[in-house]
Amino acid sequence: MSRTRASRVVDALAAVGLVTRESNPDDRRSAYATITDAGRARLREAAPVYLAGIERHLTSRMSAAESRTVVVALGKVLAGW
Repeated sequence: MSRTRASRVVDALAAVGLVTRESNPDDRRSAYATITDAGRARLREAAPVYLAGIERHLTSRMSAAESRTVVVALGKVLAGW
């Protein structure tokens, strides 16, 4: 996704109160999108559908060993952030 498109998505989410923009103190050219209480509520509402899709399209097609491999790999990705 381009920066312009990401900015438009954040603008749309902010317009309906799901996120706020907060200045990045280390880089005034950028900002953080921070989820609001309303955004968390919407996320909780969407989670069952989202998780069912993950189950249907991904995890139901993996063995337990394959699932563990994915968990380890994604853990490494997250550790790098």
